[in-house]
Amino acid sequence: MSRTRFDESNKNFTERAHSAAREQVYPHLFKSDTEIEFESVDRGGSDVHDVLDQQLGVDLRLHVSVERLGQSVPMHVQERFRRPKYRDYQDVTITKFNNASGEESEISKIAAQWLIYGYFEDALGEVQEAICVNIPVLLRRIAANRVNYDDNNHNDKQQDFINISFDELDRIGALAFHLDRTKSAKAPVTVDRREKITAWTISEI
Repeated sequence: MSRTRFDESNKNFTERAHSAAREQVYPHLFKSDTEIEFESVDRGGSDVHDVLDQQLGVDLRLHVSVERLGQSVPMHVQERFRRPKYRDYQDVTITKFNNASGEESEISKIAAQWLIYGYFEDALGEVQEAICVNIPVLLRRIAANRVNYDDNNHNDKQQDFINISFDELDRIGALAFHLDRTKSAKAPVTVDRREKITAWTISEI
């Protein structure tokens, strides 16, 4: 069975982007003083990690401290960081079929709660722009055929994928936040629906 080729330079880029995102992106999901422990699960460290990464589309598990409980709660995340030259697209891409392996891909297996998707400027060590997508809301909208997306795309890794614009994610209520440091360094979060994300009523389906 053929597999998608591994690119070491892209892996290193992703590692640097993730390291920056710990300080520049993730604190915006919680109160500023919230303690977050980061557990990468995409490195094959255990059987559980292999399942999360390879079968459920999870790259990262956050352990978020809750003082009232006296313990932490888990958040499962998929990450995607791209180079700034792709910023003009302003869309999220999600693979649907891997022609190299003959298997369905992300859209059919993702069990992450959030997708962190952003543009990382390597020279500055800065995540210039990022969004947080509420995956359960997005998938429910897709299942109800209520999302406008392009599904006739192919990349050089022999993968078919869909792409959904940031504006469309905002329209359907799946955009948890939109961070853009190129617009305002002091107040970078320009869209924040953390308090508004809910399931829609039966009448809307």
